[in-house]
Amino acid sequence: MKKFFSETSNLLSFLLGLIPGIMFYIYPPNKAVPFLLFAITLLIAIISIWLNIKQSLESNESTRVAHITVLEFTKGRCLCKANNFITHDSLICFYKRTGGLQEFVTYGVVESINNHNVAQIVIKSLDADARDTFTFLSEHKDNIIIIPTITRNLSVQIAEIINSGGSL
Repeated sequence: MKKFFSETSNLLSFLLGLIPGIMFYIYPPNKAVPFLLFAITLLIAIISIWLNIKQSLESNESTRVAHITVLEFTKGRCLCKANNFITHDSLICFYKRTGGLQEFVTYGVVESINNHNVAQIVIKSLDADARDTFTFLSEHKDNIIIIPTITRNLSVQIAEIINSGGSL
């Protein structure tokens, strides 16, 4: 119960629900409510609705951004901070930021996510030389962007690799 009231949004919701309860207790159903009390209650309700809508819109904007921080490249793997878009065994893409553009480099598979919210991604290569791809990613670590989705073109290339006897 302490955790519930320690969050300001829960406390505010409780207080907003308490106001009508007190009003119904003080004013019996057959007694008229003064206009000033009605106007104040209406104003508080409108402000709370406005704040809820504003908070909802702001939270939607923050969830659209899928920023994933690269920690390091080591032993053919990428260590990065996980977020809600990365799950175990999901496919992700590596892009290199060049100016205002993003250039596709390769893809990877999330191997594990530990208790410290660090994802370990196995780097896969679309061409035969995976070592060059890993070296390229390591050298350009600050300009690498991880996007937790794959494109249709990449899915076709991955299917071709699998059909030719390769593996993810």
